[in-house]
Amino acid sequence: MADQLSVLKGKGNTALKNGQIDDAEKYYLLALGAEHVTEDSMLRRQIQQNLALCKIKRGAWQECVDICTTLISQGCGDIAKVQYRMGLALAKLGRKLDALGHIEKARHLEPTDKAIEQLLDSVRSIEPNEQTAPVPILALMAVHMSSTARYEHFRSCLKSIEDQTVAPTLGISWSATSEEIASKVRALLEVARPACCKICLEQPRRLSQFQHYRILTERLVATQSASTPCWVVFSDDDDFWDPQRIEACAHEAGGFDAESSVQSVVFPWFATRPDGIRPSSVEDIEDGLRKGVVQIKGGLSQEERKGATVPLSEDEYWMYVVRLQVHEKFFEQASDTLLACEFCDMAYKSFVRSFQKIDGGTISICFHPDLPWMYFYHYDETKQASSSASSSMQDGPTVADQRAAARLLPSLATIPGCGLDTAEDAAYASALIRRSVALWFCTNYAFFQEPHLPLCESFVNYFSNFMPVRARDKVSTQAVNWFLLVAQPPWSHLQRLGATSDFSSLEQTCKEKAAAAMSTSKLLGLGCQRP
Repeated sequence: MADQLSVLKGKGNTALKNGQIDDAEKYYLLALGAEHVTEDSMLRRQIQQNLALCKIKRGAWQECVDICTTLISQGCGDIAKVQYRMGLALAKLGRKLDALGHIEKARHLEPTDKAIEQLLDSVRSIEPNEQTAPVPILALMAVHMSSTARYEHFRSCLKSIEDQTVAPTLGISWSATSEEIASKVRALLEVARPACCKICLEQPRRLSQFQHYRILTERLVATQSASTPCWVVFSDDDDFWDPQRIEACAHEAGGFDAESSVQSVVFPWFATRPDGIRPSSVEDIEDGLRKGVVQIKGGLSQEERKGATVPLSEDEYWMYVVRLQVHEKFFEQASDTLLACEFCDMAYKSFVRSFQKIDGGTISICFHPDLPWMYFYHYDETKQASSSASSSMQDGPTVADQRAAARLLPSLATIPGCGLDTAEDAAYASALIRRSVALWFCTNYAFFQEPHLPLCESFVNYFSNFMPVRARDKVSTQAVNWFLLVAQPPWSHLQRLGATSDFSSLEQTCKEKAAAAMSTSKLLGLGCQRP
């Protein structure tokens, strides 16, 4: 039987070489229809690949796609010619985004193949049509320009936005640390502002990221039709966008109309350089991917995909494409204090990820293995551990923290092994607790929409496990518990951030937990008045 198949394959190959496409197809189909040809036969797969080439030569693009889809499902996805032919056929069918994914895969498998590179360039140059941008995308960028280096990063970020295959409606809100830097930003925006940037606002003072976003949201919403489904994406000012980022976002989000329960789409991966070296351009990133110095982080394995309903725990808010109505609801209910908080992005993620529980919506997680790298996030893994600890106190203690510390220091001195020996130490602990309360609140922001959830247990576990480590190694667990739950309770912080829950039971539970943790209840009665 194998000899018969080989003979038929040989006749088909000869006919194909001589341009006799009909005869070639006839022999290949005879071979595939022979008895005892198993689905996983290597010879069968080779014949199918040749048949796909026949379909290309005849211009039978959908038939070629069908054959290549079967081959990939049979484990031939690591064969460059299969990916190449699939990409070519999809491009001819007008499915540019899908085509690029397969051609990129072919290039990864055969990085020196000039035909693959030429096809990739050709497909990228195809002008987008209405099918590739089925829904409008609003892109929000908050910028605080503090140095010349960041100014150059901003320039390259704008270039990556200008080069999108599908343009978003971009809004930029920015400020600068000095008039000198501000004048450079104005000059840059005069010449490098992307054509898709419809709103560009200079702010007279520094704002938080989400204060910028609120201003942009209010302005951009007025430009959109209420009857058209619209989605929102974000960007830092020093990162890069894959040329197909917005096209991919629109392609995925466009599959969900206004009646769909899907309220957000997430692409849980990004490109980065673990060594912290920042690429100079998108071309530099793609060259780094080929060489292995730029890596793709995140994503979900086939096993993780099964039954998954929420993104990875390490997701970032700029991975999300959020329905405009959901985005607006967040800003409608967020307090000014929350929007000013440095952890507001955590609250935004918590809100978006839990919206399916609040209003019956869902999140669609994009798993497509051949989509673009989407977003280059610049960070240095080698410095991440040390910087994360120092960044938790980037602003230092406030005047209120220092006053509270001075008032409380005599009582703190009575706690054995406290470790808070000076007013500076106590002020540090006060500021750390205040900021940690904000982080806990933002991380659990959605829970505050449902007061019946076990906030007490979450709060106690968070501080008992997290605080003693973060409050400088020399600060004892006893001191942290006492300082947090007696000297400076977090309830006022939480209420300013926007929490409306009744904290009486939470407060009592925390006191009891603290007393148990300190092995004595008398520390709770040191006579210190709450600040």
